Amino acid sequence: LLFPGDAQVGDWLSWEALAWQVKEGSGTKTVTARDLLARTVLYKVGHHGSHNATLREKGLELMSSDELAAMVPVDREMARQKKWNMPFPPLFQRLQEKSMGRVLDRDMGLSIENLVGLSQLERQQFIARTDVQEDWIDYRIEL
Repeated sequence: LLFPGDAQVGDWLSWEALAWQVKEGSGTKTVTARDLLARTVLYKVGHHGSHNATLREKGLELMSSDELAAMVPVDREMARQKKWNMPFPPLFQRLQEKSMGRVLDRDMGLSIENLVGLSQLERQQFIARTDVQEDWIDYRIEL
């Protein structure tokens, strides 16, 4: 699960150098930020989906899990009033592609018609794990 808060480009770039030693069996292995990004199954999109809060090549493009879903925390009406381009359209489009439509959005809820590339079973499972309410969305991660 990735919750970057308001991290921006510099933060994402700094993560590239991080590595941790973790126990595995009787030894240890090195885990990098790249490894963690590849295993991300839920990405809470940073800074309301702004243009500089999700690094593309060294961030979103490294999220390669077949189960990737994204949550976009943005109030589109407030963004319009402030003249903010949020969520940033190219980012939102790429999130749709990377997650095969599994993008949860407070304003849009769950867009079933955007669930492309998923099998019927995957669609049903995603919908069953998602509870859209007026003020929030619950999404259950299956282990």
